[in-house]
Amino acid sequence: MRPMTIPPPPPQPPPPPPGLDEKVAFLRSPRAYPEAPATVEVRETHMSWIFLTASFAWKLKKPVVHPFLDYRSLARRRHFCGEELRLNRRLAPDVYLALVPLTRATDGTLRLGGTGMAVDWLVQMRRLPAARMLDAALEGHTATAGEVGRAADHLAAFYAAAPPEHVPEAAYLGRFARELALNRRALHEGAHGLPHDAVAAALHTLDACLAGERDLLLAPLRAGRVVEGHGDLRPEHVFLGEPPAVIDCIEFDRGFRLLDPFEELAFLALECTLIPGGA
Repeated sequence: MRPMTIPPPPPQPPPPPPGLDEKVAFLRSPRAYPEAPATVEVRETHMSWIFLTASFAWKLKKPVVHPFLDYRSLARRRHFCGEELRLNRRLAPDVYLALVPLTRATDGTLRLGGTGMAVDWLVQMRRLPAARMLDAALEGHTATAGEVGRAADHLAAFYAAAPPEHVPEAAYLGRFARELALNRRALHEGAHGLPHDAVAAALHTLDACLAGERDLLLAPLRAGRVVEGHGDLRPEHVFLGEPPAVIDCIEFDRGFRLLDPFEELAFLALECTLIPGGA
């Protein structure tokens, strides 16, 4: 009698991909991290979840879509995590450490790193002390002239080394038009409680400037002063420690980074004046 052959069991289907809630629940746990922190602080923004351990910050991008970005696919989130790492290393090379996969093993468990199937990606950063960021230092009256000067020198060297960008004039002006349209939408939503007439007057002035001052707006571009900058230069992004660093640039749209450095620095100065003690 011939021996019976027992067919192998059918392959098990892979576990379903985890949803955002499952990923966030896992990353809230100190057990998720290789350094085994005592606690994990969690912060949420419109576009990301950020998990803070004693030494590191881990950023997970949300699968969201906005008028200016689309993070819905895993491939796009991986790409823009890589861009965040690459671009921010220009001004914060010691802060932006690695692109780390969030993986799912065959038994369904999640893990940071590992050899399982990548179900998402995180940017790993060195955690910076919040008290040494420019916004907190201004509000707490702890910023010194020397620290601010070193941060300014850091930015100045970055801009001086950046090559001029040759942007088509229509595209350069298009950024102002897009930003004005976004501002118009946000201001007319009414969430800020501003008087309608004041909002309408301000928007009318900006419309007139965009329509009638084309040569003035294009002067930095024609003079070769437009570079690929930061794109979102705010006080909370400037670290006054040693070495100084500037974090959290815009990674999702290069157009926002193509600007005259004066524009970025003027925006930073305006933001500083809005902080108690920053004027």
